[in-house]
Amino acid sequence: MQKRKYSNEELAILELYGCKQGWTARQIFEAGLLPNRSYQSISKAMGRQGYGDPVRVEIAKQAKRLRSEERKNFEQFILSDGLNLSSKRISELWGVARSTVNFYRRKLGVPLSWYEARTVVSIEEDHQRKAPGVERRMTGKPDRKTGERDLKRKPGTGT
Repeated sequence: MQKRKYSNEELAILELYGCKQGWTARQIFEAGLLPNRSYQSISKAMGRQGYGDPVRVEIAKQAKRLRSEERKNFEQFILSDGLNLSSKRISELWGVARSTVNFYRRKLGVPLSWYEARTVVSIEEDHQRKAPGVERRMTGKPDRKTGERDLKRKPGTGT
């Protein structure tokens, strides 16, 4: 298939939806606003025009790719000193994304320790946030703050 240059009308649609209204390339594609364009084409055109999400663009600019020597050192760190550190802490130390740390953990067969997996700050915060609702559903006691009982009952069981 031959590449086609974007018309002024197509660029106006990208500007309206991609820049001014903040739609993603996926949303524009799925809405069928540019019927003869693929998702990749729309995404690339938005990037060229500078219409991407500013936060994502900045994150992408800050992304760090490990070079060969850095990668070897990083792998050695994970296999030694990184065994008892959280993925978040390793990502902060090395300046890489947490998902990168988790990728290398899986690749090297280094699981989170039971202790480390349960002391990650985000997990603790998640448990604290969910705790009142979980207690209410499990015990049938009213919520401490609102006094409401859980409305999710099993139909036909009376419980």
